[in-house]
Formats: sequence, structure tokens, C-alpha cells
Amino acid sequence: MTITRVQGNARGTASDSGSSITVTQASAPANGNVNILTVLIYRNAGVTNVSSISQTGVTWNASATVSKTIGNFDSEIWLGTIGAGASATITVNLASSLAIQDAAIANVLEYSGLSSTVDKTATQSGSSTSGDTGTTATTAAANELWVGTIATGRVLGFATQSAPTNDFSLLDGADFAVTSFHYSTSFLEKIVSATGAANSGTTIATGGFWAGAIATFKASLNVVATDAVRVNDFATRRTTKATAHIMRITDAALLRKLLLVSAMLRITERAGVGYLRFITQTDAVHVADSLRRSISKVIFESVRVIDLLMRIGPILFLRFQEVVSIRESFMRRAQWIRTFTDAIRFVDKISGIARLIVGIAVAIKTLGYYIEKKLHPTQREGDTPVL
Repeated sequence: MTITRVQGNARGTASDSGSSITVTQASAPANGNVNILTVLIYRNAGVTNVSSISQTGVTWNASATVSKTIGNFDSEIWLGTIGAGASATITVNLASSLAIQDAAIANVLEYSGLSSTVDKTATQSGSSTSGDTGTTATTAAANELWVGTIATGRVLGFATQSAPTNDFSLLDGADFAVTSFHYSTSFLEKIVSATGAANSGTTIATGGFWAGAIATFKASLNVVATDAVRVNDFATRRTTKATAHIMRITDAALLRKLLLVSAMLRITERAGVGYLRFITQTDAVHVADSLRRSISKVIFESVRVIDLLMRIGPILFLRFQEVVSIRESFMRRAQWIRTFTDAIRFVDKISGIARLIVGIAVAIKTLGYYIEKKLHPTQREGDTPVL
């Protein structure tokens, strides 16, 4: 599913004696989407972090947090899964209250097409005019959102960030002044369609301590409606075709088997072939019924298994395959249906040859009987041929 930024960034700040940051999104986020939050906290009395995030209808995942601290700066990335009835107001609660000239900044953006888990993360810190998020290991999926952030600040100098590296978009990085102190946090965004090692950085107006972090988020495995319809139509066509072919072959096979039994019984009755004389009319009925029940069961079970596979198959493909190749992958795996029907055709041809051989054998046996009858004209009809 395509990753799309829905809204943001929405920015909130706190300073001095604040114990939380309030961020208000432009509109209430939509059910099924994801909020991504980055935050800077500077506390002179000692490093503090985010203790929790409150937002009606949104579950903020503390286990998905990425954070880095240096020189009393804390930089974090959070993920929130949006449910029904979500509010636009977010409260970022701090573990410790801020003091005079301390500051906190939060940015929130809403995305559609994202899963609710983190793929790869990295952190970095330093003291210079070049901030860095750190570099992740190679990502696991092609379609992802990469989000980086760098928290920085200094006294008597702007902390504005600019010039994002590696084709990232800089969605914040503006200076936030608290008396003579200046702070900034960047929100770096990149939506990718290929795997790789995620990294970005910014240029900081005046050098100072900085703490960077980066996280990558996989695309959601939900397919769009058009893809779902195409997959369903393909599955329906293949199931119908395979079922019809199975029915045609098994029906024809049943008819041929019954005709063959009937012919062999007639030959037995008239020619007296010894190895079939024990089959009575009642036995023949039992044989025919047994064949009918067995083949009917095969037909039913085949149709049921195919139906089950076509119901479960698309779900498994959608869960474990990358979104970019869902439909193509399903098409490839549907080759088993073609292979299955080809195998049935092959077996049908083989069985036809076998039936021909049986027919020839019966004809030879019958011809032998008539030859024997010519040689022994006194033999009664129905007697075992004299060999």
C-alpha cells in the first residue's frame, strides 16, 4: 500500500516549569493511520525523557521508541496507532518537570499506508555544526518511511537546522528561543521504494551538542480495493476452470468405467471367460454404486480443498509478501492450478491407453473363445473354454 503523508507537521513547545507538551493536529487523525512524533527535551538539572503520550483513540507504543541523549539533550521518536474516534489533541508527558530556561519541542505527522512496527533504528550524537541521525542496518522491506530527528541547542546563537542530506525532506528545524537559550529539533522524512541503510543529517546554524535518531517503518500490508478485486477475480476464474475440468474428467471416467464393467459382464455371460464368472448382477450394481460414491467423494473433496486454498491463499500471500509484488506473487503461485489440471489431463490420457490395452486383451480373450468353440463345437454356451 502506498505510504502517504496525510497531515503535519503539527508543532508544540514547552519551557521553564512545564511538565508536558501539547500538540494539536490540524484535524482529527483517521482510523487505521499512524502518527509519528519526534521530540527534543533539554533539562539543565539532568536528562529527562517522555514518560507517556496521551491522545484519545490513539495507542502510543513505548516499545517502539528510539532515543538518544547527550549533554542533557534527549531526542526521541514515537509511533502512535490511530483507532476510531481519535482526537486532534496530543499531550506529551515528561518524566521530570522543566526548570528556568529549559525547553521541549514536539512534532507530529500523520501517515496512511504504514504498519505499526519499527523495522530498523540507529542513533548518533556529537558536538559540531553537522548533526547526524546515525545509520541503520539495511532495511528489510522496499517500501518504507524513514524518519530522522536531531535535537540541538546553545546559548547566544541560533540553533536553526537546514540542508538535509541524502534526499530527506526537512519538515522542522526552526529555532525556539527561551530567553538567551536557543533550541531546535528536526523532523526528517523520506519515503522509499527500495531497501538500504537509512541515514540523514542537517547543518546547524551554530555548533553545539546534538543528539540524533532515525527509525524506519514498513508499509502496511493492506491492499487497495482495486488489487483486492483483481486477486479475487483471478482466484474465482481459476477455481471455476479447475473445478469444471475436474468434473468433466471424473464424469467421463465414471461413465467409461461403468461401460467397461458392463461390457466385461456381457462378455463373461456370453463367452464364459472364467476370471469374471463370479460377478453377478447384484455385484455389478454394488460395484457401480461404490464407484459412483467414491468418485463423487473425490469430486466433493477436490472442490472443497480448492475452495479452501483459494480462500486462505490470498490471505497468506497478503500477510507475508511485500506489497509491491502481492498480485504478481499470487499469479505465480497460482501456477499450481495449471499444473494440477495438466496432471489430470495426463492421467486421463494414460488411463485411456490402459483402457485400450484392457479392451484389446478382452477382445483377444473373446476371439480365443470363439476359436475354441469352432474347435470344440459340442461345447455349450456359457461353458468354460477348453484350453
